[in-house]
Amino acid sequence: MKRLIVFGPSSSYGMGLEDPKNEVWGGVLSNKLNRNFINNSVPAASNKLISYKITSFDYQPDDIVFIMWSFPDRYTILKSDKKFINLMATSEEDDIILYYKNFHEDFDHEFMSKVYINYSLDYLRKKNIKVFSLFHAEFLNKSLDEVDTLIPIYYDRFDNGYSRSSDGVHLGIEGNRDFGNTLYRYVTNISESTQQFI
Repeated sequence: MKRLIVFGPSSSYGMGLEDPKNEVWGGVLSNKLNRNFINNSVPAASNKLISYKITSFDYQPDDIVFIMWSFPDRYTILKSDKKFINLMATSEEDDIILYYKNFHEDFDHEFMSKVYINYSLDYLRKKNIKVFSLFHAEFLNKSLDEVDTLIPIYYDRFDNGYSRSSDGVHLGIEGNRDFGNTLYRYVTNISESTQQFI
């Protein structure tokens, strides 16, 4: 069966959902496209970690990839045993607070985030993998050197008064359903207009 592969942070992982595989937007989208859903998302992932996951995955020629890019202020320390440590500015852990106090610089994180994003997209292009880029908010898409992978549909606009997931932060079942269905309409319209099959 053809595959739909998703990379991203908690908003594509399905944080706070009872049945993330089926309830998260990637599960909704894969069902509509009749594709096997492979979710490589990691809660609190930085764009560095997302890039690492993208460039170390084993692709098949007819894969479709959706990437929910993360916030630039996140950072990941990769370890040689393939484990990692994610750092977030909202953390209450003392060593992470020290990192953001003494080492973090917005410009540096934004620059490196842009490098990770564009390197990953170039990597997938060279493999002839069909890829779509997603962002939480419109201002974050400035990281793209070329906007040909951008789907201009933003995660933070799909609250619509619905209940949040159990963590109170992420979209709940209805928000994920609407987001997945909207993505489906977008990619199938693109497919029809270019006479390509998704």
